[in-house]
Formats: sequence, C-alpha cells, structure tokens
Amino acid sequence: MGGDRRIGGGREFALSFLDIGNEMVSMYWHLKEMQDPMWRFYITDAPGVFLEQSGERLDYRPDRITVIPGWCPFVFHADPQVRHAFVHLSVPAWNSRLVMDFFPRALSVDEPDLLERLRPLLRRLEDGPQDLLLGAIKGWCAEMLERLVEALPAQRRRDLWKRVDHHRLAPALDFIDARLSHSIAVGELAERLGVGEAHCIRRFKAVLGLTPTQVILEKRISLALQLLLTTSLGLDDIAQRCGFPNRRYLSRMFSRRVGVPPSQYRKEHRASGTAQKLIQP
Repeated sequence: MGGDRRIGGGREFALSFLDIGNEMVSMYWHLKEMQDPMWRFYITDAPGVFLEQSGERLDYRPDRITVIPGWCPFVFHADPQVRHAFVHLSVPAWNSRLVMDFFPRALSVDEPDLLERLRPLLRRLEDGPQDLLLGAIKGWCAEMLERLVEALPAQRRRDLWKRVDHHRLAPALDFIDARLSHSIAVGELAERLGVGEAHCIRRFKAVLGLTPTQVILEKRISLALQLLLTTSLGLDDIAQRCGFPNRRYLSRMFSRRVGVPPSQYRKEHRASGTAQKLIQP
C-alpha cells in the first residue's frame, strides 16, 4: 500500500509498508545481525528483548516505542516469552547517508499517546488487513517520524529539511525513479540538470551525500527488498524490475549492502512466520 503522508512543514514523503504484525517474538531472529533499508517500530508486552549496536545494549521496554532507523546495523536478542507488535516500512526519500547523519542509532521513544494509539490498531490486524486500518497505521508512522524530527535540535532539524528538499535534483531523481528498471548513465542525469557530468556528481554529493551511482544502487536495493517481501516474484524477475543485468549481479550487490543474499533474506522472513504481506507493489 503506497501513498504519501505529510511529515513536518507540509512536506510529503512516500511511506511503503513492508511488514506489519502482532505476535510472539520468533527465536529465528535471535543473534541475527541486521542491516537493511527498513525502518522498524516495535512495542513489546514484557521485558526480555533487546538489541546491540556497537557493543551497547538497548532494551525493548513495554512502556516505550523502540525505533530502529533504516540502514542501522544491529544484533537482535529474542525472548520467546515476549509478544511484540511491529511495523516495518521504507522511507524512500531518506537515503542511508541522511539516516546515518541524523538517526545513527536505535531509539527508545517515550511518546505515551502514540504508544496507546498504535496498540489497538495492531491488535485489529488479527481480523485481517483493511484499507482504513492500514491508512490509520500509515498516518501513525508519519506522525512518529515527524516527532523524531521535531526532537532534533533546531539547527539539526533545519539541516535535515535542507537535505531532503531535493528541488535542485528533482529532474534527475524523477528520471531515476521512472527508469529504475533500465540502464541509467550519469550523463543522462547531467543532461536533465543542464550541467556537465562532473558538476552533476558534485551536486548529488552536496545535496544527498551520495554520488548518482550510489543513489541509483540504493534505490534498486530498496526496491528489491520490497519485492522480496511483498511478492512471490523470482530473482530473475526482481533483477529485471530493479535494473540489475541478471540475478547474479543482484545477489552480489544485495549481499554487499544488506549482508545476506536476497534468497536467504526472503527465506528468513518467511521462515520466521512474521511476514504479513499487506501490500502488492
């Protein structure tokens, strides 16, 4: 289920659900090292679950919302006696460099009103997904993200919004999104910006912190992850839709960025029994 939600100052960003559920914690993920584009929001019903980042521990507290930003590496410590509700989604406009600069670590967020609003929404998933229910959860996610931004110091908040105001790159970014399944040359992006290739690369790095090639690869990896979790497409089809020349190249790039091959990534999510596929791209 795609769609845009306003996050701060009237800005709009697409939020794409990848996985939503309310169940007992699966030991399948115990001690797994994780790093991918998904933003994760968790609510547990008891203590016992925690994660590690760079040797530091963060407990999933029942009275808090645990937030793991996209691309943040962590190791998960499961407890089969704990139930958790969760939302996994992607925020395509927030690339890995931006997230690492502004939200480099998992957070234990004290927002009682948001906590109490999400619990009943996720309980209702047991009756099956409904458009109105999914819309309400997506609205909750947008507000959660907005509060994370508002919690930043004022100058940092201005810096973040400056980084995500992509109007200077809009023609090039629109071209990438429209042509993601095709080969994309830096020269084509430069032409749409009316500059030379070297200037185009400098502009991308100045605005996004990434080169055009890095932006394209990250978008392709993110789309591949979404297709792995929300469809039954084979790797050949996924590679084609994401602009990779073949499944071997997809596997190589995905493994390098996420840490595991795409086939294993899909298998682990399905084996855990957690994936409630709500959205078909």
